[in-house]
Amino acid sequence: MPVDATVLHDVLASLEVQLSTVRRSALHADGLLPLTPGTTSVGYVVSGGITADVTGQRSCAVDAVTGLATATPSAPFAELHAGDAFLAQGHGRGHGRSPAVLAAPDGAQLVVADISMDWPAGVQELPPFAWVSGFSEVEPAAAALAANLGPSDDDDGGAGGGVRPGDSTICRMMVTTVVLSLVRAWAQVGCAPEGWPRQATGDPHLARAAAAVLSDPARDWTVDQLAAVAALSRSAFAEKFRAAYGRTPLAFVTEVRMRRAMRLLEGGTPVFEVARSLGYASEDGFSRAFRRFTGAPPSQWRTRQRAEAELAGVRFDSPNSTVPTSSRASAMA
Repeated sequence: MPVDATVLHDVLASLEVQLSTVRRSALHADGLLPLTPGTTSVGYVVSGGITADVTGQRSCAVDAVTGLATATPSAPFAELHAGDAFLAQGHGRGHGRSPAVLAAPDGAQLVVADISMDWPAGVQELPPFAWVSGFSEVEPAAAALAANLGPSDDDDGGAGGGVRPGDSTICRMMVTTVVLSLVRAWAQVGCAPEGWPRQATGDPHLARAAAAVLSDPARDWTVDQLAAVAALSRSAFAEKFRAAYGRTPLAFVTEVRMRRAMRLLEGGTPVFEVARSLGYASEDGFSRAFRRFTGAPPSQWRTRQRAEAELAGVRFDSPNSTVPTSSRASAMA
């Protein structure tokens, strides 16, 4: 089902993408392209077509031309053609199996970036293999970026070629934009399961506590208060919460606050207003917490984000865009 635009904006604004490598591949007929084990890959088909083994996975394909999402609970292969994009999350990891190898029956040219994704606290990840048919139609700006990622075939390091100042930063921002656009396209047309993006823990008690924090991050939450919301004893709640979310309840509260702070800072909200809106008694107290979380004080962090966005020159100004004009990525390529 389609995701509420405000909720989707919050997810996109908080999603962190770190870039490892980008490769351009030209596959001959019946050619194979292994995906890097243990990582997440985002790919774009420039020409030709590829297939991916998705046996046993409940996937969802988006047809951008019709705007319809089709569930594929038992399809053995996903077929992608020129203009399509995919996200293969964590091949070989425990949360699901994405394809290990892509095949090109009739040949293909594609761009694949190996990345890592830091999903916000309490947010459910996409399926192991998600793809958007007609990505170039629904997200033409991002598709143009994807098609031009990586070194060109005739790049010999001469004049106008080779590594240029800022290449790693610009490439990182381009990849981030492609990933955010793919997640947006996947979510807006109905591929997201009911309740997405909130993480499905299977435990309604824990879900109530997480929802309470997400709804009111400014409250001075304690473990006892959250345990009461969950209707569990303090010890049982703390143990179950950490097992489900991979962090303590108070670490979850801090992460939700800091990611909300990042979104507000990127939108130009003054630091003192951000501190007040998130329940901090003083600007200094907020700044210390923000620095522990990000490694930089709020004003310095915002200046760095703006500088990277201006360097990359990546903006999304389409009328239906929910992606913020400056996208974050903290790793060096």
